[in-house]
Amino acid sequence: MEDSKPTPDADPSTFHVMNDHVTDLHSLRNAKRNLRQVMRTKRREMPDDADDAAVKLRDHFVEKLSLPANHVVASYNARDGEINPALLVTALRAQGHRIVLPVIVGHGLGLIFRSYNEGDVFMTSPMGIAEPLADKEQVDPDILLVPLLAFDRRGYRLGYGGGYYDRTLAGLRHKKTILTIGIAYAYQEVAEVPTGPHDARLDYIITDKG
Repeated sequence: MEDSKPTPDADPSTFHVMNDHVTDLHSLRNAKRNLRQVMRTKRREMPDDADDAAVKLRDHFVEKLSLPANHVVASYNARDGEINPALLVTALRAQGHRIVLPVIVGHGLGLIFRSYNEGDVFMTSPMGIAEPLADKEQVDPDILLVPLLAFDRRGYRLGYGGGYYDRTLAGLRHKKTILTIGIAYAYQEVAEVPTGPHDARLDYIITDKG
């Protein structure tokens, strides 16, 4: 597993896992922790072109993906340097889609989603995330825009370590057919994300470059 343990200044494009899944839990945790450190460092070093990236993200999404009409789309409030989907959300709302946002309900549980309209007031969760108020309607989404720290061409993502989206996607896929779309900067692509059997694969990944 030496290839799965980069140093903090490693080039994330060279990060590689020898097998399709890492089966040793300790090695998997170490590999993910190391890659998170690499990607957080890289995020801090990237130039601040967030506004331009948000425009390009929206344009590439609209150009590349034709979504089913009038669906419930789960977005997210960007934080900690994530690419901002706000312009994309405006475009999706104009297409007739209903927007919901994720809410963390407890450690070890999946996310729930509450409705969101422009101008809504948010509450701040214990993790510092802006979330819809408790009186907003809870709705299961049909399409999820998923934030991430890193992704690969297989459709796997590296999250922040809480496992919230993996549990959420597993639960939703058990109930209905959903479409999952990773949202990222192009620089967040790596050769291979370390994965275990419970890591969920995304259907698409859209970045500021395509």
